[in-house]
Amino acid sequence: MDQTSRNFNDDIRAMKIIHAAMLAGQIILGIIVFYLVYTGLLESAASDADNIFKYLVPAMALGSYLIGSILFKKLTEVARTNPELKEKLAGYRSALITSYAFLEGCSLFAIIATMLTSNMLYLGIAGVLMLYFLTIGPRRERIVRDLDLSPSEEMKLMEKK
Repeated sequence: MDQTSRNFNDDIRAMKIIHAAMLAGQIILGIIVFYLVYTGLLESAASDADNIFKYLVPAMALGSYLIGSILFKKLTEVARTNPELKEKLAGYRSALITSYAFLEGCSLFAIIATMLTSNMLYLGIAGVLMLYFLTIGPRRERIVRDLDLSPSEEMKLMEKK
């Protein structure tokens, strides 16, 4: 195996690590907040804010999904125009991180809303966002499809260590 295919494997591994780390942070904080609220160790600090969060959290969830998807598509289109596969992968990684950031931000906001109000509905919304986050992890087949790679680029990407 040559050096370039090893670099592509490293790029894909880096994308998977970023995805896993971002997801793990959400899951860990969600579990901690669930435990604290469920056991009553965390009392509602802002129950009057619950009325605002009832509209804000779902609206932000929908907005973060839409904005993240739109930006991902736009940034992926820009990455496709790069002549080198390495540059395409770097652009794709940027697109993924941007998309992930919107989802993670909203998920963390929903978890914090649960902490403030003790309303588990927001933790449920965060859970749905985390499940979606889980499904959009980087996979070789998805990278090939999203970047519309040529057969030769696909062969380079599909080589494994």
